[in-house]
Amino acid sequence: MKRRFLVGRGAAVLVGELLMTWPALYNGYPLRYPDSMSYLEDGGLVVRALFLCKFSADYGGRSFIYCLGILPFHWNVTPWPIVALQALLTASSGSSCGQSCRGKPRCITWFSSCC
Repeated sequence: MKRRFLVGRGAAVLVGELLMTWPALYNGYPLRYPDSMSYLEDGGLVVRALFLCKFSADYGGRSFIYCLGILPFHWNVTPWPIVALQALLTASSGSSCGQSCRGKPRCITWFSSCC
């Protein structure tokens, strides 16, 4: 019974992830804001400073931790893995929160909360 519950919860999280990413999929490219580019670009500067001791005069003023956190997912190639990661984290944390608030998670309630 527990395995069936885990499979159902995993399926609910994946469907929730797809519901959260549909605007980017419909658009053909992830939605970005003006500061998105600086988060994507500053990760390389921070890694260079941490591991190679090659410091830069300006790091863009963005969160170093977030820049480092997303760098392994895009490597200055494409932002799609970041979209998938953020949607997965949001869907799984929403599912966990719903489970703790209701006691038993219900997939229909979870899907309706994603829309």
